[in-house]
Amino acid sequence: MRPFLEAGLTKEWLHSRGHGAVAVFSDVDERAYDYLLDHWAKHQVVPPLEQFQLNYPARVLRLPEKLLPDSELIEFAVHEERREIVAETAVEVVDLHDDDQIDLAVQRIGEAARRLDAGLREPTGAIFNLGDPEWDVEAFLDDIRDPGVPLGIEAIDDVFYGFQPGQLIAIMGRQKSGKSWTLLHAAYQAWKAGHSGLIYSVEMSRDICVDRIYGLGAKVDPLKMHKHDKQDRPLLSKAERRRVLDFAAELTGDYGDTDLMISQHKAMFTVADIEREVDERGPHAVWIDGFYFLRDPITGASPGSDWKANDNVAAELKVLAERKHIPIIVTTQVKEKQYRGGVITADTIKGGGGLLEYGDLVLGQNKDDDDMRTINCVLSRFAWPDDFNFWIDWEAMEFSEASSGGMALL
Repeated sequence: MRPFLEAGLTKEWLHSRGHGAVAVFSDVDERAYDYLLDHWAKHQVVPPLEQFQLNYPARVLRLPEKLLPDSELIEFAVHEERREIVAETAVEVVDLHDDDQIDLAVQRIGEAARRLDAGLREPTGAIFNLGDPEWDVEAFLDDIRDPGVPLGIEAIDDVFYGFQPGQLIAIMGRQKSGKSWTLLHAAYQAWKAGHSGLIYSVEMSRDICVDRIYGLGAKVDPLKMHKHDKQDRPLLSKAERRRVLDFAAELTGDYGDTDLMISQHKAMFTVADIEREVDERGPHAVWIDGFYFLRDPITGASPGSDWKANDNVAAELKVLAERKHIPIIVTTQVKEKQYRGGVITADTIKGGGGLLEYGDLVLGQNKDDDDMRTINCVLSRFAWPDDFNFWIDWEAMEFSEASSGGMALL
């Protein structure tokens, strides 16, 4: 149902009797689709096929023969590319229906709806032959690529050359291990490198996010920003206040060019919600603090509580990263009972293994007893970065690498 709803085929659209609705549904098909919409609204899942057939035994929901290139839907499609998708799908689905291949026909409808929603169709003839004599290998080797979006940790950025468009990166760890701080520090470092970012924070309010980003940029403890002492004097000194204002002026100076944005979406939003805001704002990267609080429209569950939802949402995020040509960085939790001290391992991930299946890099983050953070590589599809230790100086708001030679700022 999700691709249809996102494409605008809602209950209001169905009952409007316009905009192509008459061409797509009529008589029993209209009532059948209306039933599916009601069931989805109540349960956030489609009914089992047996239950659906009990309600509509005469005919299984299908793409009618009316859906042809000369139908009303063609006027609604607008773009020639979409017209071709509709025409091709109509012919294919009618053939499949005649052969009683209903499940495959429904699958083809879903694929077409997703392609219509994205305004794309599969390219034809897009085959690259390495032996093509026209292929300019010299030009290929001379193509010097810019570094991707940095994480702000040199040991990892050097190996990955920054995060590249289309990559999905996950940071997993226990509660209170500092994942949110690592993600915000990374978004801030990316902004410093000239990359605009869109931040989704489930566990932190907008004001807490702003405090922390201002703290990172101005090198000020964010806990001091809104507090007073017993004499009702602000804890933030005049010099610290000036640094915050100066940093805010830097952000303002880059407005519309390199922005650091915080979404107002909170728990149980979907990847489709993220895609809409990506289309509106055009960030270079997306940062999601709390993968486990997203919602899978297919199962209606969250990735932190249902393995299938975990797989679905991770797959959607990977597709979104590739389609929008941006890296997406998420944090998620591990299961406390399965946690093995010192190093985060793949079997401790909460909810399911979707990020392990679709992620390009999965990092584990642990808070040691002495307040040192350790980051280890759980999975990597390109290279295997070394383990990394760092401290956070809360007064100066500086992240510092812990090495045998002492401390070095990140």
